[in-house]
Parts: sequence; structure tokens; C-alpha cells
Amino acid sequence: MHRSAWSAFLVYFGVTLSKGFWFPFLPETYFWMADVFCFVVLPASLVILLKLPLFPEYAIGKQKIRSEPPGTLIFFSFILSLALWVAYSVSGYFANALIQDLSPIFPVRISYESHIPKNGFGAFLVVIYFALTAGLVEEYFFRGLLNIAMARNATKNVVLFVLVSSICFTAIHWGGGARNLLSSFLPGLVLAVTFVRIRDIRVCMLGHGLFWLKWLF
Repeated sequence: MHRSAWSAFLVYFGVTLSKGFWFPFLPETYFWMADVFCFVVLPASLVILLKLPLFPEYAIGKQKIRSEPPGTLIFFSFILSLALWVAYSVSGYFANALIQDLSPIFPVRISYESHIPKNGFGAFLVVIYFALTAGLVEEYFFRGLLNIAMARNATKNVVLFVLVSSICFTAIHWGGGARNLLSSFLPGLVLAVTFVRIRDIRVCMLGHGLFWLKWLF
């Protein structure tokens, strides 16, 4: 299983990491088609072809898998979404202090804001799309699947998993510019630590998705 997990993770990570190079050259018509390919078609294909589990179980370390009632998982998810909001806000504050120096190195290459409807049903659909893809897909690969992939060679090294997960998650945001890059590490760290502590990928998925729903208000 760990080989399939590594293969799937590296393919997904490589494609999403490369978006900053080819997305800027896409015509308007194909922008969302390409994004759906990266965040829906490709992940689904990898799961089906490699016969990966839908909800990867926590695999690093000797801690037992936790079995919490649904109500407790939902409560943890709400707490996580609030923690992500705080982490994102704090990261944004420090990003503003460094953005002038890093912007020439990491200019904005992918601007989702320029492709998002300002209001109406279209804007609602985009937020739901972001909540689902970020919550389900990113958590599946950067927390759940990476955890399985690293389990064989890093069984006891939980810290290594947290760092690798956070760094890889941060790296795929480089196309959004320096601020987007700098604002991603702390939330990624919170998500990785949560997965280590709660040991249930569903909490990370729901919490990450709920965080995105704040854009509806």
C-alpha cells in the first residue's frame, strides 16, 4: 500500500506544484476545466486506478486509531476551522511584513480572484467547490495519503511527517504569490498536527472545508 500511496502522492503533488508554470497561459475558457482536472479528475483517477482507501487511516507511530462518536468529530472539526482562521490571520499579518522582499521572487501567477464571480449563484458555487476540493482532496493527499506513504520508513518520526506535510502543502501555493505562499504554512502545520493528535482524517477534511465556507459570509 505504501508504494501506491507514494506514487499517487507524487503524481498529485507534481501536477499541483506545476500549476504556476502553465495555468497563467490558459485561455479563460479552459481555466476552470484545468482546475477541475487537477482537483477532481486526477485525484479520483488515482484513487480508482491504484485502489486507494477513501479515508486513509493514521499509520505513523504506535498510537491506536481513535474511534470517536460523530458528534465529537463534528465538534473537533468546528474547533479546527476556527484554529485555521486564526492561523491564516496570523500568517497573513507576518506575510505583509515580508511580502515586499519576496514578491519579486514569488509574483502572483495564478489569480483565482480574477476568475471568481463577484456575487450571485456563481460565486456561491465557487466557494462550495473550493470547500470540497480543499477539504476532501488536499487533506486526502497531504495528510492521509502522505501519512501512509511515510509510515514504512518513518514509523516513529511523527515530527518528520508534520514538517513534510506542512512544507509540501505550502509549496503548492507558490503560484498564488508570496502572500499566498507565506499564509499557507501555519494552517498546514495546524492541519498536520491535528491529524497526528486526532488520528481521523475526517476531522481535517470537514474542518478544512468549513474554513472555506467563511467566504460565504
